[in-house]
Formats: sequence, structure tokens, C-alpha cells
Amino acid sequence: MIVDEDAHELDRQACDSQAHQAEVQRFFHRNYAAHVIEGGVLGIGWSFISLETILPALVHKLGGPTWMISLAPALLWIGISLPSLFVAHTIERLRWKKPITVVFAFPMRAAFLPAAVCLLLFSRSHPALTLWAVILAPFVNGLFCGLSFPAWMELVAKTIPGNKLSSMFAARLIVAGIGGFAGGAATAAILGHWSGTTGYGILYLIASGFFAVSLLVYLCVRETNLPPRHETLGLRESLLEMRSIVRTDRNFVCFLWARTLIAGAFIAMPFMSLRALEVLRCDEGMLGFFVMAMLAGALAGNILAGLWGDKRGAKTPLTAAVALYAVAFLLAAFATNRIAFLAAFFFLGFCRDSLGVLFATLNAELPPPALRVRYMSLTSALAAPSMLAAALIGTLAKTISGGFLLPAILAACTMLAAAGIIHRVNEPRPARSR
Repeated sequence: MIVDEDAHELDRQACDSQAHQAEVQRFFHRNYAAHVIEGGVLGIGWSFISLETILPALVHKLGGPTWMISLAPALLWIGISLPSLFVAHTIERLRWKKPITVVFAFPMRAAFLPAAVCLLLFSRSHPALTLWAVILAPFVNGLFCGLSFPAWMELVAKTIPGNKLSSMFAARLIVAGIGGFAGGAATAAILGHWSGTTGYGILYLIASGFFAVSLLVYLCVRETNLPPRHETLGLRESLLEMRSIVRTDRNFVCFLWARTLIAGAFIAMPFMSLRALEVLRCDEGMLGFFVMAMLAGALAGNILAGLWGDKRGAKTPLTAAVALYAVAFLLAAFATNRIAFLAAFFFLGFCRDSLGVLFATLNAELPPPALRVRYMSLTSALAAPSMLAAALIGTLAKTISGGFLLPAILAACTMLAAAGIIHRVNEPRPARSR
């Protein structure tokens, strides 16, 4: 009797899977386009308030201490990681993942409006309030993103076939990069024309407008009907099963170690734009050109990552992209002219976006489909401690040395170590499908 019930359940799951695959193919072009355009518009918005270039310079301008400058670019990812472990069991039970992502998308995209108001109206009368509004904006954005991030990743995996994930993630960033060139030029013009914090306030307003438009596009995604996992667990059981995953899946644990070390990029990244402005002795309008250099690198990285990731799998190019981070940091440490700094930011953009494409692909393909949400929650949960550790190390290195060289060397070493670990991860895609 039990055997018959198990056989019936397997047949039901097979039918559900076949029906789901047919629905994925039916709405593939619509969903692919919606995901790409939504991500592209979102990325254009981010180009106006770049976490790697604009935010550290703004925190420094507002009088933020070294630890705050070091922590600022990582706050988005810290916010994303915190809720993941505690919402996975709830998200797994949901047949439809899109509604919860839409609910949290509203506060997530509005998170930068208070900072814009403070920069435009209160920076002189309430400088401390303005500084904290700027610092907390990416954290609040990340926190609401983290509440729905496992659901969003599951939605993407439900609506886009695995062999198209790399090109989809890459296309999102390519659209963002092309539009971001205009954003970088506008950033340079705005910061060059408006002195003080007014220019930054305008950038935050523009970014918020693009975030709102991206939400409208996201509403066009058609979620496909894949029944949730038959067995549902409570929070305690879900956390225990995650512990079991860590104890038994050695390949995934290797991937988690690499994810932890990749955060080492934030040891040096927050100080790159400050070092460039100091060495070149130029005004803040130069930040717009650094953004454009990053976007040029991002375009190159996205094209290569998308093509290679779809055809050959994500592991090998991810290893190369992580290792190349070391070049960006060491080049910035020894640069003395604009060309060298622009090249460093080009490599930074190349590594950041190609890593984003390939890491997301591998993160979606490594887990068993039935446990994907829990695996992804584990990956996200590591961001907070690893980012905080990177910010602490970066702060200490900058304070002790007084310069950029020591943070750059430490960041380069961690990225090379991460590349070595990724090389040991087994490529999840069968050779016949590559």
C-alpha cells in the first residue's frame, strides 16, 4: 500500500513537472524580456548612486569615519542576508512566489527617498541625520530585498530554463550598462554643476525614479505554476535541515567557503574612489567617469559571462572573474594617472558583473530543485558575517597603514584564495548539455 502511494506521488510529481516545463516554454519570451528589462532599468538607477564609487565619496563628504566608509558599500548585502534563513520555510510553502516579491518591492525601491530629502533640505541644519539617512538607505533596501530574495530567485528559476539563466542575468546587466553610460555622464555633469550635497540629492531622486519604473516592468512577469515541495517544515525543522545540508553536501560547502572569501573584495573596494580623487586631485565630477569605466568593464564581463555560462557552465569563468579582482585592486594601489585608475575601475566593473552573472547561475544550478530555496538562503545568510568581517579588516588595515596599499593586498589575497576554492567545486551541468 505504501509502495503504491509512493508510486502515485512520483507519477503526480512527474506530471506536474512536465506541465510546468510546457508552461515555461509557452511564456519564455515574455518572461525573459520582462526579467531583462526590469533588471536593466533597476541597474540604470543604481548607476546614479553607485555603491562602489558614489556612496563612499558621499559618506566621506558628510564627515563619516573610516569604519562607516568601509561598511557603507556592504550594507546592501548585509541587509539582504539577514532575513534569508528565517523566511525560507515560509516561502517554500507558497505555490506562487511573485506576490510576496511585489509586496516587499515597494518599500525596497522607496528606501532612498528619505536620503534624497535629507541631502536636498537638511544636510546643513542636520548633518548627522543626513549622514545616517544615507548610510541606512542601502541597508533598508537590502533588508526588504532579503525578505523576498529567496522567493525572487525561485521565481527566476521557475520561469527561465537553466541553460538560459546565464544569458538572462547577463542581458539584465548589459541593458543596465548601456543605460548606465548616460547615467555616468549625467552624474559627472550633476556633481560638477551642483556643489555641496545638492548634486547627490538629485542623483538619489533620479535613482528612485528608475527604481519605480523597474517595478512596473516587473509586474509583467508571468509566474509559471509549479507546485511547492510536498513536505513542509516549520522554522526549527527547516534550520535543522539546513544544518544537515552543510554536513552532507561537501560540494556546496566548498561553494559556501568561496562565497565567504569573495566578500574580501569589500576590504579595499570602499577606498578605491577616495584614493583616485586624492591622487588625481580632481573634483567629484570625476566619479561619473569612474562609473562609466566600471560600466564599460561590466558590459564586457556580462557578454563573456552570458555566452560562456550558457554554453559551458559557470564554474570556470567564475574562477577567472574572481581571480581578476586582484588585478583591479593592485592596479588601483599603484596607479598615478587617470588612465591607470580608469583601467582599474574597468576591471572592477568587469569582475563585479561577470561574478554576479556566474555566481547567480551556479547558485541556481547547484541545489536540488526541491531544496533550492533553502540552499539559496544558506548562501545569502553568509553575506552578513562575511561582509562585516571584510569591513572590519578594511577599517583596521586603512587605519594602521594610513593608505590603500595594505587593504588592496589583503583583498587581492582573499580573492585569489576564493578562486582556488571555486576551482574545486564540481560543475553541476552535465557535459552533454554544455
